[in-house]
Amino acid sequence: MRGLYPFTSHGALRFSTTTCPVLNPTGPCLTANSDDMFGVGRGLLTPDIGLFATPGDAVARAVRELSIGPGPTTD
Repeated sequence: MRGLYPFTSHGALRFSTTTCPVLNPTGPCLTANSDDMFGVGRGLLTPDIGLFATPGDAVARAVRELSIGPGPTTD
């Protein structure tokens, strides 16, 4: 995850292989839901990978979803 550019959109945390102004989203989307659960999904705002009780569990799952070597970020 360190090699990716983090950004937020629509209340979700996403990652990109490029920086602004043209983002190239890659990997999972993380959300904090109103029911105190944390979602991980392949698309924007859809927790199709899973819902988790803690942010740490959600991040651990998101890391496993990243393809090997998606970075480094480019301009």
